[in-house]
Amino acid sequence: MNRLMINKVLMATLAIMLIGTAITSRAEATVVRYYADDTYPPYSYVSGAGLDGFDVELLEYIMAGTDYHLQVQGMNWINVLQHIESGRADVISSLAKTEARSEIMLFSNPIAGVTNGFFGTAEFSGFSMELLTDYRIGVGQSYSDEMLLKERLGVEPHQVYRNLNVAVQALLAGQIDFIFAEEQALRHFLIQNRLQGRVVAHEAGLYPRDYHYGISKERPELVSLINQRLATLQADGTYERVYQKYFQKPSADSLARQRQQQYQRMLLGGLGLAVLLMTVRYGIIRRQMTELRASYQQIRAMEEVLGDQLDQLHQQDRLLRISEERLKHMAYHDELTGLPNLRAFNDYLQQAIEEGDLEHSEVAFLLMDLDDFKLVNDMYGHEVGDLVLVEVATRLKDLRPNNAMIARLGGDEYMICMKQMKERQTLHQFVDQLLCAMNQPMKINELDLYPSTSVGIAFYPSDAQNPQTLFAHADAAMYLAKQRGRNAAAYYSRDLHEHIRHKLETGAGLRQALELQEFEVHYQPLVEAHTGAIQGVEALLRWRHPKKGMIPPGQFIPIAEETGQILDIGWWLLNEVNLHLEQWWHLGIKPIPVSVNISIKQLQHPLFLNRLKKQLQEPGISRTTLKLEITESIAMMNPKETMVNLEEIKALGLEISLDDFGTGFSSMNRLQTMPVQELKIDKSFICDLEKSDKHQAIVKTLVHLAHALDKKVVAEGVETKAQADMLDQYGCDLLQGYYYYRPMPSSDLTGVFLSKSGINQQVELCNDTLCPGEEGSS
Repeated sequence: MNRLMINKVLMATLAIMLIGTAITSRAEATVVRYYADDTYPPYSYVSGAGLDGFDVELLEYIMAGTDYHLQVQGMNWINVLQHIESGRADVISSLAKTEARSEIMLFSNPIAGVTNGFFGTAEFSGFSMELLTDYRIGVGQSYSDEMLLKERLGVEPHQVYRNLNVAVQALLAGQIDFIFAEEQALRHFLIQNRLQGRVVAHEAGLYPRDYHYGISKERPELVSLINQRLATLQADGTYERVYQKYFQKPSADSLARQRQQQYQRMLLGGLGLAVLLMTVRYGIIRRQMTELRASYQQIRAMEEVLGDQLDQLHQQDRLLRISEERLKHMAYHDELTGLPNLRAFNDYLQQAIEEGDLEHSEVAFLLMDLDDFKLVNDMYGHEVGDLVLVEVATRLKDLRPNNAMIARLGGDEYMICMKQMKERQTLHQFVDQLLCAMNQPMKINELDLYPSTSVGIAFYPSDAQNPQTLFAHADAAMYLAKQRGRNAAAYYSRDLHEHIRHKLETGAGLRQALELQEFEVHYQPLVEAHTGAIQGVEALLRWRHPKKGMIPPGQFIPIAEETGQILDIGWWLLNEVNLHLEQWWHLGIKPIPVSVNISIKQLQHPLFLNRLKKQLQEPGISRTTLKLEITESIAMMNPKETMVNLEEIKALGLEISLDDFGTGFSSMNRLQTMPVQELKIDKSFICDLEKSDKHQAIVKTLVHLAHALDKKVVAEGVETKAQADMLDQYGCDLLQGYYYYRPMPSSDLTGVFLSKSGINQQVELCNDTLCPGEEGSS
């Protein structure tokens, strides 16, 4: 009996093990190992969210809803090819189909069409395809570009690089003359790194071919799966949305379908008209034969019938002409906004250039996009984003001068061409009107949005001699406008190249600034609007360079944020503020709130909150003296994650102040839920307050909005007594600016504190070193 029971137990255990093995094998069989080049934008690259790009997102859509689980891994392209050859990869990212590759892998249907080009520095002239063997040419290692260079062009020797980044660095360093690369990938890389004006295509559109997914020969079932899902995504429009997201233009497949649909409609219309004409003709002949036998009354009746038929033909002809006009309009206009599209704009720009050459006049090219527009789509959805784009288009149409065309490039980018310009003052006035119109609040679906825009401007022929260079220079100027604080316009100049060099030097200098103790903390008081008493101070970072002297924060803070050095600088600033607070406490100075600005890099750092808690345990800083300032754009960035961090900061007992209020896309509903206690009106609204009714109305609205949300209001940038009186009248709680105090070192601020009977007493507005009405801004 015991042996029988033991046998049953053994049989059951064996069955369970076999079932588990089958389940495990099935689970493992559903895994698809996908490897992609992590340095080949826009096809595949590493972003803040991991491996991103057209190839990655498209394959994720292909595998969505299937029984397969996709595992994504990015690495060097050579390693990707080794993985597919050794069977360690099931699918790899975009590559061209060659005989050598067909021996080691299978291929999906085409996912994108590509061409190649030769790229070199803008200074190089006289490029010739016949002299290729005389040039030093670089190419990506193991890319299909290398095979084309060797097999089709016979260029040996040549330099190979592991990715486009290294190749471009070699080109700019003068180690090679040209890069032979896939156009879309290299152009995307140049735009990301703002090198369009420095590196240009000398020969393009070469060797059109298709990119495919590479598939392991051990997983042939994936070929039919990927092809079937790809066809489905192309049919339902998902493929086209992904393609335009990364390439900002319609795919070749979409253009072909559009042309085919247009031809089909025209063919059907022609056939219908022919049938109609033949039918009418047949009826006429038949009725004419009847008329010969009919009486006079029958003839009169037939005449009336023929008249009706003629009216119908006229109506058909009119409808046909209307259809032709609609097709023509669709070919040259943006579907969403109704503005001219890129095709129409290019024609207009070329005509403007030709007229300018004949009349010796300038052509102005303006490139414009909305600041932080991605936040609108992320927070409120693409429906609201589309309504914003339509409203922007409406405002642009109202502004358009007679000698200009305004078009939509795509996304949130717009282009403006002004021709026959005899003097630039006309353009300057238009730009002022443009920025003013774009900065007006928007009411979208009960949301109150406050947009701003950045504009880049270049001129033909003084800045560029062809449309491509004109676009590149305007694009560089637009990014300069964004670096200067956005909501602004910038003109292209040759100094932009010097600006890029300055940026690199500044980034290198920042690495030593902390170690060499070159940073300083200056403080600017905030005073009570009614009494002028100091009610707080703002800590402002300064860099005293040993050779360049005092460097304004606007010249190095953005670079520190880009390089990530802002993290160490931010902690240094908090430690320095802590030391000053402790010194003031030992001198008997009552605690006073100190505002410290934090960047998005700091706020999103995983260790920021823990380190902040430890900082609050230091002797000088307390929860009642430290106030953190964030900009409105930071508050709107990644709203869910940001809101969680802000709530935790509030839970620590710290106050949060929202800086640059009024310049972003925030709405009243959003502000109601944000854990901020104070709103600082941006100084751009204060500078022309005395002479601008528009700015007065905006400030009144912002103060009313803040008080409606039960939040304190601070106005920064107060420079005159008239501004101070007006802001006091509008109900601001605190004022800050040169009219009261300039930013000063901690030692000077200590003297101010000690010279008063108490920091909560009325302070004088002028003394030997601080005088009202001084020019400048805080």
